[in-house]
Amino acid sequence: KAEIEQLPVPQLCRWLEALGTDYSATVNRETAIARLWHEIERARPPALAAVESVEHLHYWPIPEMLRWLEYFRAADEHVVDKPALVQRLLEHGEELPAPTFLGESAEDAFITQVTQHIAMVKNAATTLLAQLSRDTAIVEAQERAKHSWHANGRVVTSFKSADFDATFGAAQGGYLDLEVGEPVDITVHEASGWAWCIRGESAGGAQGWAPAASVVEVAKVVEDYVEENENGEEDTMTIKAGDDTEVLLRHYSGWSLCRLAPRGGSAAGFGGGDEAAVAEAPREGWVPDSVLSDHPRNEATKKHRLVLNGLQRLADDAAAVEAAFFQLRTQGPEATGTSLESLYNQVLALVEEYRNICGVVQMHAAADEQLQLEAQASKDAEERRRQAEDNEAWLELPAWVTDGRRCYWVSKVQKKWLRVHIKKVCKQRRQVLVTFESDTKARKVVSFDAFKDMSNCPLQRSKERARRRKAGKQGGGAAQEADDDANDDLEEELRGMMKDLGPDDNMADYEDSDSDSSSCSTTSTASPSEAANGVPSTVPEEHPT
Repeated sequence: KAEIEQLPVPQLCRWLEALGTDYSATVNRETAIARLWHEIERARPPALAAVESVEHLHYWPIPEMLRWLEYFRAADEHVVDKPALVQRLLEHGEELPAPTFLGESAEDAFITQVTQHIAMVKNAATTLLAQLSRDTAIVEAQERAKHSWHANGRVVTSFKSADFDATFGAAQGGYLDLEVGEPVDITVHEASGWAWCIRGESAGGAQGWAPAASVVEVAKVVEDYVEENENGEEDTMTIKAGDDTEVLLRHYSGWSLCRLAPRGGSAAGFGGGDEAAVAEAPREGWVPDSVLSDHPRNEATKKHRLVLNGLQRLADDAAAVEAAFFQLRTQGPEATGTSLESLYNQVLALVEEYRNICGVVQMHAAADEQLQLEAQASKDAEERRRQAEDNEAWLELPAWVTDGRRCYWVSKVQKKWLRVHIKKVCKQRRQVLVTFESDTKARKVVSFDAFKDMSNCPLQRSKERARRRKAGKQGGGAAQEADDDANDDLEEELRGMMKDLGPDDNMADYEDSDSDSSSCSTTSTASPSEAANGVPSTVPEEHPT
């Protein structure tokens, strides 16, 4: 016991792993997550660039978290209950074998480092996979409701849910019976080996889970493609528009692995059924994904789904290599039949695959950002266009149409000229709001377009000017307009002066006359030049003075 207690926590954990003993209960998971996130934020290692929040660490298994804590030299008794680890080792009694890491060779140390890299790749892939899966699932759920049944798959081996239930000894439910050659709509293709399929109307539109190996995606070739084998490679193939092909794999790189029935043979049973009778073996090869049709539902999330599939394959391969390294360390190369060199080459391939996926994800993010910028630029341009139209419409309004201006409302129902105040001129709505002097709660709205024809506009500045417009007379042109403006301004000033003098019976009579058909008229008694020098140009006929 004294010798075991001298070993550090990481070595105790590795010893228990070699013995196949579960020690997860001795680890404070919340503390481990918090401490690992603290170290990631502090060091920001490039290998963990995909870990953007502490929530991502909740997907990590405890052994992998401890390996990274060991990397940061933070796997200590604050995270793991060391006495509990020692006790679990002592429970083996006399059968406790010596730890393999004591006096480990340079090869063992190298395996330890490589195993850490594998765990890093797997964790990063799993974290990115979980994040993209959530975002993609939301969009796919929305798109699924927009599109009707579409035959994008075919059954290659029959499946009976009754046989499946008999194998497991109980009715599982949710599974779909399939017949060879039947067209189906493959809605979801899980990495777990199951696919959610929908049968056609002839089968009642039944839907449920079926083994992914029982169905295959089918697509129509929409454009000719001629293979290019400049280096003597035979991995691509020539296809013609209109060909029907089985899609074995859609890769995130933009290429798809397809199987094409020979044109000279029978297509009966094409897809691997027992009744297949073709003149020669189907051809397989890579073609650009852009020349193949796809389910309309998949267009919105296609690039993300391809990346998800690549990440799932990467995570599965990393787990398999990790298990092979564990067997190599605990059982030796003779028992596993795998050499260290071959496993290391697999690790290099995994790292390169992960870098490629990250590059594609970054490219997609840049493309999405560019689309957002273009959409924002288009929105800004539309806003500027609307603003320009508002400004143009604003300039087309008469100069007297301003907030607080007093003018007339021409009532066609009452056949009267009613005094109103301009309450608000709104550029956004292109409207003018007015309130009546006789009842301030009564309101009217005039569109900017109504001012284009002032002869029929319900809002008028003065009666004399409106009568001339009705009669089609322009008077003295610009001089007449200037004279009218001076008259209107003076009238407005006189009304303000009378209002300031306070209530008066005669003045009240004058104010009341504005709202009936015998509203006061004005006569010009001074020239425009006199009006400009302060000489009154109009005198109300009904004024008491």
